[in-house]
Amino acid sequence: MEKIGVIKYVENKGWVIEYTTGQSLWDKMKGLPDETNGVSETIYVPILKKIVEENLDWFNSLMITKREPHKMFDLVDGHGVINLKDMFDITELNYQLGLYVGEHIVMKYLPNLSTDSLKGNIVIDVTPEEAAEHERLNQEWFSHYMADDSKQRFKLLRDYADSLAVKYLKPELKVMVPKVYPINMENFRKGVYQSIWDCDRSHYLLDDDFFEQTMDGAWCSYIKLKLSINPYIIK
Repeated sequence: MEKIGVIKYVENKGWVIEYTTGQSLWDKMKGLPDETNGVSETIYVPILKKIVEENLDWFNSLMITKREPHKMFDLVDGHGVINLKDMFDITELNYQLGLYVGEHIVMKYLPNLSTDSLKGNIVIDVTPEEAAEHERLNQEWFSHYMADDSKQRFKLLRDYADSLAVKYLKPELKVMVPKVYPINMENFRKGVYQSIWDCDRSHYLLDDDFFEQTMDGAWCSYIKLKLSINPYIIK
């Protein structure tokens, strides 16, 4: 695979993969050298016509939902060649049901720490001393993100933030959602996961056995979440 780009429909061009040359902001923040000399250019690579024809329903679903997903692609004879075998229809109703259940969880149950840059409706305060130390580490990293030791500074910040999460957040959450009856559990799980991941403020991911149905007559179903701590590893 050669590039990561955004799949989109462009008037007078058809379905293309759009990507921008030049150094990314993330690479700048990691302190990597800029090998492009600050020059960037937006490139539109036409997707091979056969791929569009064989996956027309999927491409049409992008038009309906206005989504522009990122996708790896090969460049062959000037055309983008992508593998859509692992994709699924994002308009599928079990996936859509999962999106709404996930959004319900994000709005009502997800806790955040007062040191988190993004916060929801439940905020847990850390001590003033812990908040001050977190801010110090954050400023140390941000003010040196182009320095050679940027990765080490970021690791110190991440490690400290993770220690606060372990201290103040429950290792598992079991939350109530309005009773639902998903038929395709895999697509339902993808939808719930997508909403929680996309909120950019969750310390939790779905448990392996994430869904628990209640007895007949009960008003709710249960979703189980587990605290997700991923140590930052310097490569």
